[in-house]
Amino acid sequence: MVSVIAAVSVALVVSGCGTDVAPPAAGADDVVSHTPAPDPLDPAGPERVEPRDGLVEVRATRWDRYRVRDGGRATDLFFWSGVEDCYGVDRVEVDYKKRTVEVTIFEGREPAAAVCIELAVRKVVQVPLEEGIGERKVVDGGAEG
Repeated sequence: MVSVIAAVSVALVVSGCGTDVAPPAAGADDVVSHTPAPDPLDPAGPERVEPRDGLVEVRATRWDRYRVRDGGRATDLFFWSGVEDCYGVDRVEVDYKKRTVEVTIFEGREPAAAVCIELAVRKVVQVPLEEGIGERKVVDGGAEG
């Protein structure tokens, strides 16, 4: 009789497990399988930033999307960075080649920011171009290395 009760209890527990149960929340050490990306055309989307002076530890950083503006005379570069109080765009360099326009964002840290929270922020920087893009492909100069 005890084994029948145990079998029925197990059957009830197993049958109660459906597909509508939410998966467990990710822990701090779990790997994130994707990064949510807001719509760049949404006004509440990326934070628009401009290059600024005085940053330290400047290095090339990667961007992941671009949008051509002003008939090919400018481009918006979309990238992930830290909070603006701690991290900013130092400069953007453009290298015009025959088949590509290589654009590199250089990002740095505010020297007065002693402690910075590690929070990803979607940003966009507008880059005016001396030459039109034309038929060339825009590529990320920070993607190498």
